Parts: sequence; structure tokens; C-alpha cells
Amino acid sequence: MKEQNTEKSAKRRARSAERVLLRSAPRAPRSAGYTLLELILVLALLVVIGALVIPSAESMYGQFRLTQGADSVRGAWAKARAYAIDEGHPYRFAIIPNQGNFRVAPDSPEFWSGGGQPQGPNDSGNPPLILSQSLPKGLRFSAPDAAPAAAPGTESSLPQDSISPEMWSSRTVFLPDSTATEDVEIVFGASGTMGLVMKLRKLTGAVSVKSRKIP
Repeated sequence: MKEQNTEKSAKRRARSAERVLLRSAPRAPRSAGYTLLELILVLALLVVIGALVIPSAESMYGQFRLTQGADSVRGAWAKARAYAIDEGHPYRFAIIPNQGNFRVAPDSPEFWSGGGQPQGPNDSGNPPLILSQSLPKGLRFSAPDAAPAAAPGTESSLPQDSISPEMWSSRTVFLPDSTATEDVEIVFGASGTMGLVMKLRKLTGAVSVKSRKIP
């Protein structure tokens, strides 16, 4: 009987020692990877953020181009007016309808008939103002009554060496007395987006700018 009790006590001590060893054994570290569900949630969040940010960025860039175009046209008008006053000769502002090209030069046939860049009556130290510029990429002067623009995806402005004199459409002439021959209203932008309407008052030279949807 005594031997049986001793055997039972030994077994109990052995089981107790085994439980102590199991509790004190180091546990395997939890994996640091991501589950498939977590990856799907992150990707869905990125898609939502992109859908919100991309249109806003495109709108901001489009507005920047419009502002840049308006500044370039406004600057051309201001220079044409100043040169007309200083030199005592009229200056013409012209565009290519449904393209992005515009030009300022003295209002004389030799400056608008092709054949290079004549110096006119001024000496070489004081040449006349001749600007041949373009609106930012993607913007065109809207002129529904003129020939339609080229197919979508083509360049919005023509290369300078491909422009013939008859393509230019005069919009106004700045006179030496600080006035202009015509009130000007030009519309430019990209098709199907908000564009700008720029107006020039012939008597005062005041310029106003408003937004308008481009058809």
C-alpha cells in the first residue's frame, strides 16, 4: 500500500513538473505579415483617394493654363498699345481662329504679307515689336464662324513655319493716341471645358476676364 502511494506521488510530481515546463516554454512569435483582407482594404482606400485627388489636380492644372494664357494675351495687348504710343505707328493684334496662335506687329502690309521680318522705318537699334506666340498647350481661340479646328489629339497651335499670311484674322489695331479701332472679345480654352472670355475696351484699353463654357 505504501509503495502504491509513493508511486502515485511520483506521478503527480512528474505531471506538475511537465505543466511548469510547458508554461515557461517560449511561445512562437506572431507573424508580422498582412492578411489578404488587410491588403484589399488598403488598396480600396488608395483607389478612393485617387478618385478624389486626380480630378482636383486636373482642374487646378487646367485653371493654371487658362490663367497663363490670359496673362500672355494681356501682355501682348499692353506691349502693342505701348509701342503704338511710343513709336507713333499703329500695331495690329491678330489670331488664327480655332488655333492657339496670336501675333502682334506694326499695322503695315510688309509685316503681314510674309517674306521674313522687315525692320520698317526704325533703325536697327530700335526695331519694331513683332510677337508671334501661342497659348499654352491644349488651348485654342474659339471662333465658331471660322474653319473648324483639327481633329482631337492634334497640336492646338500651328508651327510658325507652317503659317501663311492669309491665316491671320485681325481683331483690333492699337493706335498712337492710346485707343484701339475695335472693342475686342476673344474666347479661348479647351473644347468641352471652362474657358475664358477676354474683353478689351477700345477707348480706355481696360481689360476684363470672365469664365465661359467652351462648346
